[in-house]
Formats: sequence, C-alpha cells, structure tokens
Amino acid sequence: METAYDFFTNQNLDSFLRNYWIVVIVDLPRFLFGGMIVVFTILFTKHKGKTPRHLNAIGTQVLKDGISIIITLHNEGKSILHAVHSLNNVDIKDKNIIVINDV
Repeated sequence: METAYDFFTNQNLDSFLRNYWIVVIVDLPRFLFGGMIVVFTILFTKHKGKTPRHLNAIGTQVLKDGISIIITLHNEGKSILHAVHSLNNVDIKDKNIIVINDV
C-alpha cells in the first residue's frame, strides 16, 4: 500500500486536475480570497488602533442596551428548563429568551 505522499507525487497535472478539480476551482480561491479580505480589513479599516479597553466598552454598551437569545432545540425535554434557568442567571438586565422546540 502506497503512502498518501507517493500517491500525490506520482500523479501528473492532468490526472490531478481531473480528480481534484473542485478543490482547485472552489476551495483554494475561497480560502485565499477569504484570507486576503481578512488581512486587508485588519490593515486598512478605520478601527485600526482601537485598544481592547475601547472594544470592551463598545461590548458593554451593547449589553446595556439588551440582547435577544434564541435557543433552538429538538425534542430536548428537561434540558430546556436547565438551559432557560442558566440563561436567566446571566447578568444582563434587558434580555429576551426565545425557545424554539422542534418536536
């Protein structure tokens, strides 16, 4: 039985593209362009230079304004009560808990 390295190195370009065309056409561009977008966003956005303290203040303001929490479950029974009680104990004043149980 040959190793994966031997398998890939013994293929010519034509057979590799025939077998793995989806990787070349879809996956590689997706990861390359996605990575480039993240890098350019970090480098060239106006939020560059924001300190963690400033970002924490923004998050705190969002939590003061209130949030909605959506829980989706499928035939969970007693665990619904545990989940809702746990979320009620979270220290956020204005929160809406929406439970969706797909029976």
